[in-house]
Amino acid sequence: MKLFGFCKGIQKLNLDDVTYSDMYQGYFAKFYDNLVANDDFDLDIYEGLFQKENNKILELACGSGRILIPLLDKGYDITGVDLSEDMLDILEKKCHMKNLNPILFKDDMCNFNNGIKYDTIILSHISISLLNSKLQEELFYNISNHLLKEGGIFIFNFTDFSRKLMKSGELKPHYYFNNRNQSFAILFEQVNLELKKVLVNLYSEKTETGNVKRYIGTSCKNIIDKNEINCFIKALSLNLINEKCVETTEGFIRFYVLQKMSSEK
Repeated sequence: MKLFGFCKGIQKLNLDDVTYSDMYQGYFAKFYDNLVANDDFDLDIYEGLFQKENNKILELACGSGRILIPLLDKGYDITGVDLSEDMLDILEKKCHMKNLNPILFKDDMCNFNNGIKYDTIILSHISISLLNSKLQEELFYNISNHLLKEGGIFIFNFTDFSRKLMKSGELKPHYYFNNRNQSFAILFEQVNLELKKVLVNLYSEKTETGNVKRYIGTSCKNIIDKNEINCFIKALSLNLINEKCVETTEGFIRFYVLQKMSSEK
């Protein structure tokens, strides 16, 4: 667990009521779900890139269903994979409320293989940045060799740091307040350009039955190197057939659409 700044200071206080976890587990799984509940800016982008009929879709790192549930609700044939059991529990509960029956797997997307090849694979919400270079290469290999049909497409996105000036150091924190459950959270990010990483710390307090509970979550995002990604693509039977860049509150997000080439010459 890599802490810095404010969260490291809290840790040094040795408080008894602080719970530490990964940002996608336990308390923070539900927090994350609430945070991205209305974040659907990219849903239309995905739907504009593939058809509904005769299209078997796989969403990697599906989380709590931000993309999967709306597509399932519209009648798409979509399967989800995620490593976080807490996230999948939230997704299943939300689907149950909508009378939806998703096909879900708890697995690592870098080596997931259920024996089915898909027409479309989605990896949304810059989730590829959770993987280091070695794991990114393993992911592309797994998709190309085990998961994607010939002619199928793989869509993913990442933060394009080349579109904005960036230097190493701690970024301005983001604040989140929830009046319904008397909680708040502060998101801290520390950029290390030399290591090509962004450390993420999340501090939250929630009042329950008059008592304040404190939570600290951590994560690490990798700054995506487009040259490395392009090398992975060229080494496998994948072609970059489309790309676009969208400006969001989180910065510039670049979408890549890859297609698996036919083995026939």
